[in-house]
Amino acid sequence: MLFRSMGGTGEVARHFFCYPVGGAHNDKLLLYLVGTTDSPTQFTEFPRRACALGYAAVSVAYHNEVDGRSTCTTTSACYENFRREIAYGLDLVPDPIRVSQADSILGRFLNVLETLARREVYFPPWRSILARVAARDFTRVAVAGHSQGSGHALLIARDFEVERLIMLAGVTDRMNSGLAGNAAPAWIANWDPST
Repeated sequence: MLFRSMGGTGEVARHFFCYPVGGAHNDKLLLYLVGTTDSPTQFTEFPRRACALGYAAVSVAYHNEVDGRSTCTTTSACYENFRREIAYGLDLVPDPIRVSQADSILGRFLNVLETLARREVYFPPWRSILARVAARDFTRVAVAGHSQGSGHALLIARDFEVERLIMLAGVTDRMNSGLAGNAAPAWIANWDPST
């Protein structure tokens, strides 16, 4: 298995990627999203394990400085909008969240895959992985996340057909967290996975 980190544009945090070596690739990719204020290069155990099992893996550094509960508190609709802005770059919530499409999770994910397809010539599957993801085909992408990242992973899995969803220590979206009336926001409470 090969693993490396790569610098983001103007970012302190770095992206992390790995892939199996020796023809053991299972034609699948893991997208791993870390929790609030975490860096992909500090939390590599999960993607490394996936690469040992035949997956290629990418963990992107994304805007995770602020969590949803601090931003949205008791405003139910804010939680989904918070996640959509960070995941896709849609301008839906007020400051301090300001994420462009290029700096969104999906934008950075595509940018990392483009860079890997161009630079990592010893692992040709990056090109086919990029083509599928660029066409919004996530059927061979396992999406996983920890804490805040688990909520973004859930949103992506709700919006796209994915190979599998793995949520670790989440989803953390709660209105009135720690108080009477603690409840999930509408995007989770009203979600029907059968549709």
